[in-house]
Amino acid sequence: MKKLTVTIIHKLPNRVRLKLSDPIKKMDEFKKNLSDNESEITVKYTPVIRSLVASFDPSKITLQETIYKILTAFSIENGMMPVKLLEGTEQKALENFAIYSGASITMSGINMFINKNDTSLQNIMNWFSIGMTSAAILEHACVETNRKGVFDLEILPAIYLIKSFLDTPKLSIVAMIWLTTFGRHLISTNNSVKDVKFFRIKNKQENKYYYIANVSENTSIENIGDLIYHIFFRKNKNIQKTTEKYITINK
Repeated sequence: MKKLTVTIIHKLPNRVRLKLSDPIKKMDEFKKNLSDNESEITVKYTPVIRSLVASFDPSKITLQETIYKILTAFSIENGMMPVKLLEGTEQKALENFAIYSGASITMSGINMFINKNDTSLQNIMNWFSIGMTSAAILEHACVETNRKGVFDLEILPAIYLIKSFLDTPKLSIVAMIWLTTFGRHLISTNNSVKDVKFFRIKNKQENKYYYIANVSENTSIENIGDLIYHIFFRKNKNIQKTTEKYITINK
């Protein structure tokens, strides 16, 4: 099932900045769903980057309440879809070209062992691998620059190693380039992730609707980093996900 995603970029006792995976379609309706009292939570939305800044009075409403109210309003606008809540920037373990280049290096390595006499084919495969790896580095630099405003310094030694490959086109140098650039991303995962599902309950006596947020720990495995973290680092693998419930909006 598709999930909306909300990322907490920055938070203060009276202010929080969130990044939304989908645009807000009708801002007036969103504010109306958020709170009946407009002075309780004030929001400013930047549609180009889908950034939402919420200001609130901590003596009237807590930071946690504000976040879950925003998540509820966001879910209501999108047909009560569940929301994945992240704190900090979501990291993808490996981009597409990094996976392709890793596969090409592996295939080239297999060929080197089973077809030792065909040096011409091996040379072609080595050059193909360095081409794919160079494309992966460029893709990675673009992704990191868009996400953080600057690329990772780990790219610099990779560029130096590419120069070494041009002098001596060995597969071992390509493998070293790949590991230098993408090695740490194999275990890169955002551990502060929660799944939030929403339910609407009608109170017939008061003729009002209550929206309930069902919050649980996200233990899904979506990439290599999640798999490695789940196998080697996650504690209490056999314990069920902790669940919390909040009444977020009364209407």
